[in-house]
Amino acid sequence: MLRLFALTWFLLLILSACGQDLHFKISYDKTDGLSEGAPVVLDDQTIGKVTGVKQTKSGGRLVEVSIPHESASSITTESSFILADDPDNPQQKRIEVILAETGGKPIAEGAEVRGTYPNPLGGFFQFGELLREIGGALGELRTQVEHFRQEFQKLPNSPESNQLQEEWRKLTDEIAKTQNEAGYAMKKEILPKLEKEMEDLRNRLKEMGKADPKKSKDIQT
Repeated sequence: MLRLFALTWFLLLILSACGQDLHFKISYDKTDGLSEGAPVVLDDQTIGKVTGVKQTKSGGRLVEVSIPHESASSITTESSFILADDPDNPQQKRIEVILAETGGKPIAEGAEVRGTYPNPLGGFFQFGELLREIGGALGELRTQVEHFRQEFQKLPNSPESNQLQEEWRKLTDEIAKTQNEAGYAMKKEILPKLEKEMEDLRNRLKEMGKADPKKSKDIQT
């Protein structure tokens, strides 16, 4: 009878522990706008709340959160805890949880993890994709540059050819400059301008009686 009672008590303890909320702390340098009761969200769904915000001896902030067990099971030490604006409450903050794809251990009761802040470039544009497109356009420009370089080597020494080569030098300097630029302005403004200038030079070469360099396919902008 005593053994049965002990076993029952042990099972009740296990079930009780499994059903408890997870409480842990998140450290930030500052938490302007975050207050007790603020939501903790995952995929825009509220899964917990802030239960306290305390100042540390170093001047930082330690945020205490509570998350129900059923929601806390997938959160690990590799998850990100982003202090972000709360779209439902202007001037207020919330904590957004981003789960790690792999790795990490379950967060222990009372543990402390480090919080982060939103990426300032996030949501504006696919930066990597843009750079790949720009890189492809610059590659086509380099191909055209090589065609023109070969044609200029065939030009006779004359004032007209010298002037044309000087304009060519300025254009190649401008092309080199664009390689240090990035973003919308280069893709939508600078590259089309360079393409037009290349076309003008191609026409002038043709007028000088030289073979027309094979035109590369248009740069996609």
